[in-house]
Amino acid sequence: MGINDLYSKRKKFAERGNQPDVYQYTDLPVEFRRQVIHIWISAIGPYREPQPFIGTVPLVSCLWKTIHDLIARELGRFNLGSEFQNPFEQCKSFLLDKDTLVDHLLDLIEVTFCQIDKVIPQILQDYQYSGELNVSQLSEDTISELNHRFREHE
Repeated sequence: MGINDLYSKRKKFAERGNQPDVYQYTDLPVEFRRQVIHIWISAIGPYREPQPFIGTVPLVSCLWKTIHDLIARELGRFNLGSEFQNPFEQCKSFLLDKDTLVDHLLDLIEVTFCQIDKVIPQILQDYQYSGELNVSQLSEDTISELNHRFREHE
């Protein structure tokens, strides 16, 4: 697994004068955080438990595990929430936790929306896997909505 160029890391470089300016956020209201979760559900879907005796893990569950593990690894953590929660619930807990640093929240949002922008469309184009996702909002609409929500809560 490679090193990821997360928001918090780019911000540190920008503060040192090594990168172009980035937007500055000091607070993300709980309403905004909940709206992000609603967008996640419509654009990726919630985690689905593997079915006993079938032997395969649902694709949406693999996506959430990938997102969780990437952020946890980059932040030097084992879990983003309770170890007894599935990866989607851990991401939700992390996003809703009032003690999570704003930069780390933005890291999580960025990683999930990169998946929505790059991975989900590829999966939906692949006829073999397209039925495994319950996506009710297209990637472009999702990203437009996220940008709208950011502006709404400036």
